[in-house]
Amino acid sequence: MTNREFDRHEDHVMISPFRKMAYGLGNFGSSISENLVMNFVMIFYPVILKLNPAVVGVALLWPRLWDAVADPLMGQISDRTRSRWGRRRPYILFGAPLFGLVTFFMFAPPASLSDHGLMLYISILAFVYYTTYSIVIVPYTALGAELSIDYHERTRVQAWRSVLMFCANFLTAATWWLTRQPVFPNERVGSMVVVGVFSVLCVCGLWACFAGTREEKEIQGQTGVPLFRSLALTFSNRGFVVLGLAYALLIIGLWGGFGLSNYVTIYYVLGGVNNDMAAKLQMVAGLIMTPASMAGCVFWAWIGTHIGKRNGLLASLFTIAAIAPFSWFLFTPTMPYLQLVMSGLLGFCFGALTVFPNSMVADLCDLDEVQSFARREGAYNGIIAFVVKVGFSGTFFMTGALLKLSGFNEKIDVQAPEAMTRIRILMAVIPVLVMAMAAILLIFYPLNEKRVHEIRDILEKRRAERLSEKAEGMELSTT
Repeated sequence: MTNREFDRHEDHVMISPFRKMAYGLGNFGSSISENLVMNFVMIFYPVILKLNPAVVGVALLWPRLWDAVADPLMGQISDRTRSRWGRRRPYILFGAPLFGLVTFFMFAPPASLSDHGLMLYISILAFVYYTTYSIVIVPYTALGAELSIDYHERTRVQAWRSVLMFCANFLTAATWWLTRQPVFPNERVGSMVVVGVFSVLCVCGLWACFAGTREEKEIQGQTGVPLFRSLALTFSNRGFVVLGLAYALLIIGLWGGFGLSNYVTIYYVLGGVNNDMAAKLQMVAGLIMTPASMAGCVFWAWIGTHIGKRNGLLASLFTIAAIAPFSWFLFTPTMPYLQLVMSGLLGFCFGALTVFPNSMVADLCDLDEVQSFARREGAYNGIIAFVVKVGFSGTFFMTGALLKLSGFNEKIDVQAPEAMTRIRILMAVIPVLVMAMAAILLIFYPLNEKRVHEIRDILEKRRAERLSEKAEGMELSTT
């Protein structure tokens, strides 16, 4: 191990903008893939390939059973890894190409497959995709939690990560519109080409993160915590359990509720007969959401430094709950572009949801170190990755189920008016209910800035004692 390969402990208090940007580029790459699988998959299979959306939701849901093992296990593996590049970065380096390749194949099913064949294809690819996701993203998020030991600097690190994520959103917002360009013979071929290019960008972003970040040298010498004791310690952390449950609810409420907006646009606002306009609206919505989200990252990070992370997150939830009912009026056939107001408002709020949770996990890892005497960002972020994937899979399942219960028929272009009315009501109500549940949970989150500083003081005192003992041992060995 050389000083060029690792940072000193002191370098993890305030870190350079270059280091923050390099870390954020990893999220730029991973978010390209996540956006495709999270958003475009529910356009590609139900709208382009005419596959039952409930079937797609089920096919994407079952791999979560494996994730219950894969994510925490990958967190443990990265915590216990020792290499010339550190504990986290090797998985980013070698896992990125596989992650990009599987992303491409998610949107490249053989044209000869029947509906049953497509369901099997999605199920298998989803299993491989989320396994690869675990290998890359669990170490990546753990790396972000340990880049800084400062309470507010952690929020700034996540703000950079979020800004680069929204840059990825800016690019992928045009996915469907790009696939419909006349240069391609059909949308299916267009999807393969466009997703292929995005998959390459995904790999490049993750490799930039590997090249531009470093880990702390002292941590590399720590002894890992056994798996079952690690799990017991993690789930005994009340703040982490509260945050994890609230985070899952946020994802389900936002992407499950507002995820219906694509269908409201296609089949209500545009009557199911103008997919060119629907693709354009989706692209423009993404273009508007990106600068709004970036502004939101800066604003909410600033708010967090003044009222604390938990209170900042709560404020954003109340804002989303207040905005959601206006979708009933903003999605209208008479003014199709009016829905873009909702895109800007939601984008601004999303900034908080990408900044605060990961920064709060870093604080919880400090609390854990007081008890475990080890840095276990991997264990915590492994479970958080599982929570995120369960949340998004729940949104796929919820979206598919709600569409079918509402009377949606994927085989026809013009939907029944009563079905669209039900879908619009659900889109306006579900986010309000779920934000309220998440807010109630967060009331019981135990850490504030003062408490985190007290914990940090304990850890720094311990470190000083270790260094003193080590220096005394070296002095004795030379006499």
